[in-house]
Amino acid sequence: SLETVIMTSESNSPSISGSKSVLYPDQIKPEMDRVKRILKQA
Repeated sequence: SLETVIMTSESNSPSISGSKSVLYPDQIKPEMDRVKRILKQA
């Protein structure tokens, strides 16, 4: 379920996730944690 949401968001904005992965690797984990918290609250 979580993987499906992540895959969907990445496919919807590939340039944004790609840029973040390359330019700001340190922000990947914090963003993943933030997404997980949002999904838990939903």
